[in-house]
Amino acid sequence: MSNQQKMKNVMKPSGAKFYKCALQVNSHLYNQKYRGGEALDEATYNQNILQTCKEENIQVVGLAEHGDVNSTENLRKLLQENGIIVFPGFELCSTEKIHIICLFPPDKKTIWLNQMLGSLQGTAFNQGQTTDKSSLKYLEIAEKVIEAGGGITYAAHVHEENGLLVVNDGSGGHPDIWQNEKLVLAAQINKEKVDDLELKYRQIIKNQDTNYNRIRKVAVIHAKDVEKPATLKGPLASCYIKMDKPSIEGLRQAFLDGESRIRLYSELKEEKHSKILEFKIFSNFFAEGLHIAFNDNLNALIGGRGTGKSTLLEAIRYGLDIPYQSSEAKKRADDILRNNFTNGKIVLTVYSSRYNKKFIIERNYGQPQTIKNEDGTLSFLSVKDILPEIKMFGQNEIFEFAEKPVNHVKLIEQFLPELKDNIPDIQKQLKENRLKLVQTIERLEELNQKINRENQLKERLHNLKALGLDKKFEEQNIYNKEEAVIKRSDGEFQEIQSLVEELERKISAVDLHYLSVDALKEYINAQNLASLKPVWEKLISELQRAISIIKTAEKTFVTQSNEVKQQWQKAKEQFEEEFQKLINKLPDSGGRKGSDIAREFSQISRELSSMQGLTIQRDNNQKLYDELLKNRKELITALNSEIDQRYDVIFKKVKSLNKNALAGKMQLEVKKWGNREPLRKFFLEIEGFGEKKIQWLNEQQDNFNIWQFVKDIRELDESDLKDKYQLTPGIVSTIKKLSDKKKWELEEIALTETVTIKLNIGTSENPAYKEITELSSGQKCTAILNLLLLNNSDPLIIDQPEDNLDNAFIAENIVSELRRQKEARQFIFSTHNANIPVFGDAEWIGVMEIENGESVLKDENIGSIDNENLRPKIENILEGGKYAFETRRLKYNY
Repeated sequence: MSNQQKMKNVMKPSGAKFYKCALQVNSHLYNQKYRGGEALDEATYNQNILQTCKEENIQVVGLAEHGDVNSTENLRKLLQENGIIVFPGFELCSTEKIHIICLFPPDKKTIWLNQMLGSLQGTAFNQGQTTDKSSLKYLEIAEKVIEAGGGITYAAHVHEENGLLVVNDGSGGHPDIWQNEKLVLAAQINKEKVDDLELKYRQIIKNQDTNYNRIRKVAVIHAKDVEKPATLKGPLASCYIKMDKPSIEGLRQAFLDGESRIRLYSELKEEKHSKILEFKIFSNFFAEGLHIAFNDNLNALIGGRGTGKSTLLEAIRYGLDIPYQSSEAKKRADDILRNNFTNGKIVLTVYSSRYNKKFIIERNYGQPQTIKNEDGTLSFLSVKDILPEIKMFGQNEIFEFAEKPVNHVKLIEQFLPELKDNIPDIQKQLKENRLKLVQTIERLEELNQKINRENQLKERLHNLKALGLDKKFEEQNIYNKEEAVIKRSDGEFQEIQSLVEELERKISAVDLHYLSVDALKEYINAQNLASLKPVWEKLISELQRAISIIKTAEKTFVTQSNEVKQQWQKAKEQFEEEFQKLINKLPDSGGRKGSDIAREFSQISRELSSMQGLTIQRDNNQKLYDELLKNRKELITALNSEIDQRYDVIFKKVKSLNKNALAGKMQLEVKKWGNREPLRKFFLEIEGFGEKKIQWLNEQQDNFNIWQFVKDIRELDESDLKDKYQLTPGIVSTIKKLSDKKKWELEEIALTETVTIKLNIGTSENPAYKEITELSSGQKCTAILNLLLLNNSDPLIIDQPEDNLDNAFIAENIVSELRRQKEARQFIFSTHNANIPVFGDAEWIGVMEIENGESVLKDENIGSIDNENLRPKIENILEGGKYAFETRRLKYNY
């Protein structure tokens, strides 16, 4: 079986996800005993609880009967048999009369739970005992649950009777208990959201009450007492908790980081963002074909150097053909792929939020992509269609990206899906207009030249006609025709002469010997045949006599014909003499013959005949030229308007970003017409301009407008142009000499906006904003990364985003943005920095290793921070080992 076949349809671990959890489900006894309701049949109650769990998709249940585990044993068994994770436990009341829920690992037996219950009640447990009153304080119960039982606790109904925040004895509350961040991790409320609580409770839970202030906020959950199945359907009975797999450690991590891992019913939002679902790579570098199922949210690849993290990410980029941000990045990626991926293949399954469907993208090394629909049929969409805003940055690529100001505008554009860039289309139309104008001008020049030629020919023809030469030309044509008659007469006579001469030769060649007596003596009819000879002799004699008569006639014809030709030749010579006298009167005759002048006359006539309609053509082309100029003005106006609208949209977005998402961290400034790079390129291509001679562009005021500049080039004299734009005489002279074509090219240039990025290098209380050009490499990356992490529905992939950044910034800035964005956007990072996967609370952490020279990512090395098997590897790779981590913690007095 091939590697591809082995990997087909294999479920791969995809990290942490939200589980719907009901963590305070009671037994069938609770309704009557504590609520004064009707007694419920256990079997019916248990079945109804199970059915409700299935209907409500409740996957995790916490059993919390008051001081009793025996009454929930059958319910526990039924739920577990039907695939529901159950945390057994109970509810107790501390000596401060505070209710506390205690939950334990699913594998704890009833006997053990009863023993634990007895120890927490402060007295030996007796069979059948169901009291929830403990002789221990709240914190003592919580500590014993954690340290002795491996369990976890949370404060029940904190804002109601017997709740941690409710003062039952008038003592003033329990801030000392609330502020114990190790033992008080979570609080249950019976309101849909915290904002619905009374002000005093709301302020405490939001960490706004100085008397109850904590470093880390208490996690807030919904876990309303379930006394009957119907209650389980309510929004307050359950909440969503993110875990790698449901476990006590999963609950602990969730309670430690409720902001990331807990969602109340009203808070969970279904975000249909685009994502990379699966990635498969077949290459000699990756063992047995690597197969990954990524999480929808934050994914972190970790591992020692050389374990294949960069290769894996560059392979994803190659498979999706994601553009590089610099030529240096492409070269580095090419080297990585050439060394580790030659003859390899990539298969990616992606989900596009724009099309609300999955696509399968395959690519062999050195070949184009193949994109298929989920059913296997070919798709005609491109990755640019499917994931238009997906971005990847390799090592140091963010810094290289930061160095190019043109990229800063692109970062803002990603937040403006409504921004339609019509500028290239208008510029294309302007270019087409310019080409037509050039063609029309060339045609007009050609027509004008022809019209000038026509006028010259007409004048020449007029001069010829003024001397009466036109009539002589007609007579000359007649003489030419007469000459043709004479030539024809001579020709036909010569043909007759030739025939007579040929006849004479034939007669002379006749030999009558074959009719003699000697020649015929052997023939039977010799006498008869011999009589033919005199007949022939008579014929020959008559023919000779006739030929003699013909030759006499020829001589007479020649004499008479010559007399005719001499008379005609005399008349012709007299005509030519008179004709030449008229020719000589021409000022430019130059001694030419009349025949030459006649040919000229004929050529002029023919040429003039072919020139009919030139003036109409010129007028039509002039109209076309005028229409093109009018259309050009309209296009220039449209281009100007488009740039204005684009600036307005970007300006408003920047203003919003400064006020909201970037407040206290960064500030952006937009300069209209600030991008003069296209103008620089234009002038550098003109002979006479170099880098020094275009410095004046940088010195122009912010309101420098290219269309006004072109207008001034056309209309102002050199002196005024020099003064207005502070130019040198040489530059002015060169600019003024620009052809219309170059001026048209110049006015097609769109000077769009620039965005200046400023980073707050001070504090939120005392901000100090510094422009990106003045920042260190690390600060530049900080600024760019801030923008990259803002809203976008397509994945962001970064190889070691911590490069050039300090830990403080990562912990305080990057991590907070990742946590805010990750439910609405997929992130895939490789990192050596613990802050990103740990403080960022990565849903998916993959530990890459090298075995036998091959890169491996084992299923058991994939999970979230609450995966207890994975945690030692995370500690070793990111923290330098458990000992180093604990040493640092103790030194910092944590």
